[in-house]
Amino acid sequence: MKKFVSLILILLVSVSFAELVGYESFDYPDGSDLVGQNGGIGWDRTQTGTKSTWKTDWGTLTNAVVNGGVYSSPAYGGSGGGAYRDWSSGDIWAGAQQAGGIIYTGATITLTDYSDWGGISFMADTGGEKVKYGLPYQETGVKYWGVSVEGDGGGNAFSNVEVELNVPVRIVGVWDMETENVGVWVNPDAEDYYNSASDNTADAFMDASAREGDWITGIRIACMETAEWDDVVVATTFEETFTFEQKLTRANNPAPFNGETGVLVNTDLTWDFALSSPGLSDVDQTVDEYEIYMNTVEGDPNLFLVDTIAKPAGGWDETSGAYSYTPAESLDMDRIYKWRVDAVRGSETTTGFTWQFQTKKSIPEILSQTEYVLADIGETVSMEVEVSSISPETYQWYKADAAGELQEISGEKSSVLEIMDVQSSDETEYVCKVGNDSGTEVSSEPIPLYIKKKIAYWPFDGGDYQSTVAGSPVSYLFGDPNFAPGWSGQAINFNGQDNALYTDIEEVDYFDQCNYNMTVTFWAKSSTPSDWNPFVARNGESSEGWQVRKYNTADQGSKICFTTRGTGGEEDGTPSERNIFDGQWHWVAATFDDGIKKLYIDGTLASEDTLPGGVIADTDSPVSMGARFELDEGVVVPQEFSFMGSILDEVSIYNYPIAQSDIAQMMADMTGEPVCQSDPQMDFDGDCKVSLSDFEEFASHWLIDNNVYPTE
Repeated sequence: MKKFVSLILILLVSVSFAELVGYESFDYPDGSDLVGQNGGIGWDRTQTGTKSTWKTDWGTLTNAVVNGGVYSSPAYGGSGGGAYRDWSSGDIWAGAQQAGGIIYTGATITLTDYSDWGGISFMADTGGEKVKYGLPYQETGVKYWGVSVEGDGGGNAFSNVEVELNVPVRIVGVWDMETENVGVWVNPDAEDYYNSASDNTADAFMDASAREGDWITGIRIACMETAEWDDVVVATTFEETFTFEQKLTRANNPAPFNGETGVLVNTDLTWDFALSSPGLSDVDQTVDEYEIYMNTVEGDPNLFLVDTIAKPAGGWDETSGAYSYTPAESLDMDRIYKWRVDAVRGSETTTGFTWQFQTKKSIPEILSQTEYVLADIGETVSMEVEVSSISPETYQWYKADAAGELQEISGEKSSVLEIMDVQSSDETEYVCKVGNDSGTEVSSEPIPLYIKKKIAYWPFDGGDYQSTVAGSPVSYLFGDPNFAPGWSGQAINFNGQDNALYTDIEEVDYFDQCNYNMTVTFWAKSSTPSDWNPFVARNGESSEGWQVRKYNTADQGSKICFTTRGTGGEEDGTPSERNIFDGQWHWVAATFDDGIKKLYIDGTLASEDTLPGGVIADTDSPVSMGARFELDEGVVVPQEFSFMGSILDEVSIYNYPIAQSDIAQMMADMTGEPVCQSDPQMDFDGDCKVSLSDFEEFASHWLIDNNVYPTE
């Protein structure tokens, strides 16, 4: 099995979608409730032909009405709540921002009462707030606009702009999922921009690695007290977050588009003319000339006037609505260009937006590559890279030795590396170096090859809490758990209060191979469930890792679930169909197979989820039992309130998904009893087979007529 991944998709997931994801002007009849409305532009990122609708995130949103094209949100509590809108209809995860790329949002907010918090938030479905732009929580004193990263490990960043009542403020936020940073602008103008985490004009900026691996599907607008909202937008470019009034009075819609890469050196620069009225197609003929600015000197970020385009005698071209400019000299390769177009009206100049693009590289560019390979001993596997190059490319594959140093593989000089008769000695990382006439080589990301196997096993016999698999990380006890009679031999007993087990924090990378495919199995006995807390975990919170844990009692009773972070969809996991907190031994197995996860109880499938993402989000947390652990300033600590009271035995972790039939066979072999994989049709007596007894049950009801007929 191998996983092939496109680097372009990783670098900019949003490139496959339109720049404008959704725009809402709240142009509904006065007195309209917001819930159920589906106006605006976009809000159909998956192009189903149907726009999403506004709904409640929490609360009732009673009297949350629209008047004069402005939405008035009620205060939190009572009839208050949050208004949420997906940017796709149908399968919201298909249109999600999938843990990559850059996405923006914006809104015009007017606070009409003093609030401790409020703003526009990126969400993963209802209830899944990730980042909020506007008013981070501030309880007393002077308050400032800013941005907050929600959840464990998050925080706030504040601008120096004070919050005032009844003053409209334009808030624009960015989430750069490539560098894991977020920023916010307060009343931005055309001179503001976002080129990268190190090149932007944000009024407040902060690290968002606590949300690494998140998928987001929509936005929420909400405030602790009453507020008014207008011009809500979600987009994949900074420029699209501006209101139509701000944007269309300037040159707009550039080509090359802002952020475009691989631009040819003979490309013309094109833009749409400013419009005379926002929302209309009439070209603004009051513009006398357009001034074109570029950074003409490599390494100098300053823009210089390179040309002026005067209005023709017949006026600007109303038919095309655009102008195409040919630079005096061809563009250079391997350059990042910045440019803007100012609109001059008499003595007034409207400064244009600053755009940038990158010209085609003279060096080779790796477009996609195999991400990992999972193989059986003796199997033949391959890995490959896809390359773009302006001149003939060369390839050379390398294999990492025991010290991690790359060693050249003789004769492997094509884009595909094939490894025949895979052996344990082949289990390492591989790199392909690609060159061309430029004389500069580029390297692929390391491609790990994993042999399918059990990578950790804790039998707990004789009071030994170490994994018996050679090379697996050392285990440590937190607190003083007891050892008790197990399902086989001895087991470890966690009290659910202050003891647990975790693996060496210096060797956490050992379990990264489970991010792609995995199985975890264990025997468990418990009668003291603790909501959302784990039996076995590798964090599984804060958008990273995985855990097999107790589901929420209020929702599902005493059931369990398999939680996978960074996969999108049902990350918590559908709760099992059975309760295992009955004080008896139960064998639990959880498998993850490129986005399909299954949970088994006593060899029988108990729940299944198909997820939009095929990789579990990475984590620097160790594998643990009886509680979740994480790093806090370099020290491994249990997460607060995460302890689970249970007796565990025979805990195993595999780096591949065990098939459903094999899970059932393992259970049958351990217990000496048959295991029902699934209930067959016509099995009326529940013995997992269709036999004469089922026919007898069927026949006993033959010709029974439950109809009621009219009297004659």
